[in-house]
Amino acid sequence: MGIASGYNNIYSDFLYIRGAVYYGKHKFTDNSFPYLYHIFDIVTTLDRRFVRAYTVGAFLLYDDARSFAQSMELLDKGIYSNPDVWWLPFVKGFILYRKKDYKKAAKWFYIASLNEKDSDFSLKFQTWCLEKSHGPEMTIEFWQNLYNKSKSQWMKEKAIKGIAKVIAHQMQKFTKDKGRLPVSIVELEKRGYLPYVPSLDNKPFRIRGNEVIW
Repeated sequence: MGIASGYNNIYSDFLYIRGAVYYGKHKFTDNSFPYLYHIFDIVTTLDRRFVRAYTVGAFLLYDDARSFAQSMELLDKGIYSNPDVWWLPFVKGFILYRKKDYKKAAKWFYIASLNEKDSDFSLKFQTWCLEKSHGPEMTIEFWQNLYNKSKSQWMKEKAIKGIAKVIAHQMQKFTKDKGRLPVSIVELEKRGYLPYVPSLDNKPFRIRGNEVIW
C-alpha cells in the first residue's frame, strides 16, 4: 500500500480541479493540451469510480485535444472499472455518433440500455443509429429479435415501443412526401416506406390517424 492509499479520492478531486485549471489556461492561450489525457488518467487511477472525470475528460479529449483515440481509451477504462454505470457506454456511443460511425455507436447505445432502468434514452439513440446505417428494416428486425429472445417484460415493452417509433418515423416521412397521412400501414409497405408490416406474437402493428397501435 502506498502512502496515499487512504487519501486517493482527495488527491483525485484535487487533480481534477487542477486539470480544469490546466484546460482553462490552454483553452484561452495556445489551445494545445498535450497533458490532458495524462491528467485524467491519473485522476481516474486514483479514483476508478469517478464517473464525471471519465466523461468530462472524454469530451475534452475529443472536442478540444482532437484525440478520438484517447477519448475512447479513457472511456474504455471507465467502462471496465464501472460496468454497472450506463452513462459511460452512452457517452462512448454519443462520441461515435458524432463521428458518424453509426454502426459502432448503435452497439454502445445498446450496451448502455442494459443498465438504464428509468428511461429508454439509450435505445432511442440506438434506433436513430440503426436507421442511419441500415434503414428501417434492420431496426425493425433488431427489435423483433430482442422481443422474441427476451424473458424480461421490461425489455419486451421497449421492443414494442422501438418498432412503434420506427413506424411513426416512416409515417412522418410519408406525410412530408405526400402531403397527407397514410391510409394504412399496408400503404407504407406498398409505397416502400416499410419493408413489411411488422408483427409480434403474430399480431401486426396498425396505424389509426397519426397513431401507431399494436
